[in-house]
Amino acid sequence: MTKATFLKCAKNLKPEEICGFGIYTDESVMSMSICCNTINHLKELQQEEKGYDDYFKWSINEWQYEMINEIHVAKVNEELLNEHRKISDNQKLFEKHKDKILNIAVEVLQELKQESLFKNLNREFVLMFGISDFDDKEIEKANAQRLNDATQFMQFKNWLDSEE
Repeated sequence: MTKATFLKCAKNLKPEEICGFGIYTDESVMSMSICCNTINHLKELQQEEKGYDDYFKWSINEWQYEMINEIHVAKVNEELLNEHRKISDNQKLFEKHKDKILNIAVEVLQELKQESLFKNLNREFVLMFGISDFDDKEIEKANAQRLNDATQFMQFKNWLDSEE
């Protein structure tokens, strides 16, 4: 589903226009969203809000296209919501479930990267897994490192470290 969604984005947009692709969730892991960003959208945001270039580049919730392929993702989200309802009263089970889902999402993106799905995109391209209202910067850094080349990762790390 994630691969098909990216291929649809790449078909509808010029590959050189795509500067970001990823999966986004909230800390309760009740839903997932597939997101894509374009260079034009990124540059517009950066022009509107000077000094926030890295924020707009790395903050998946600011990207142009969200909830891509919503019909197919809705089935996954229904399962996530049902599971959340079953385990939300048990913190230990919830944390285990959350860790599992977060790992799966990052692994999916990592597998697509290893398939060279993103190799013909512009040099600014970033692959991200985002979590709203999430404060564990070490996990965010580890995910960014798994998904991006060393240059992009260092840019992300430096930006995140500067936010402290």
